Amino acid sequence: MQPQHKIAAGLLGIVMSLLAPAALADLLSEDSAIQAQYMEVQRNSEVYSLIGEHVIPVGEVKKGQLIQMFPADAEYYELKFGNGTGFIDKNDVRTISKTRKVKDDLGDLNKPLDQPESDHPARN
Repeated sequence: MQPQHKIAAGLLGIVMSLLAPAALADLLSEDSAIQAQYMEVQRNSEVYSLIGEHVIPVGEVKKGQLIQMFPADAEYYELKFGNGTGFIDKNDVRTISKTRKVKDDLGDLNKPLDQPESDHPARN
């Protein structure tokens, strides 16, 4: 390949890599985004996750706990925890009223930690 063609191919690749995400963003409407909703756990229930090739229980939620859920399958809701994704049976949770204040303990895992203040005074 001639040097001019290598430069042209490189520039074309850069331009395409910059334009491709913008083109894909236009294809997604706001309605197609999956909306999460808070739900209350009806009974103590296991949370399952796909580990390797197997779906295994990875934790449990307690009755009365509020969790942010995403629609997943006809029988399950999806929930996020740490870096993982879990599934819970739809019969084990129910939607909550909009007027109820939500305290999301699992959502705190995604928040940055506060930086501790230094014990040393600032130097002037």
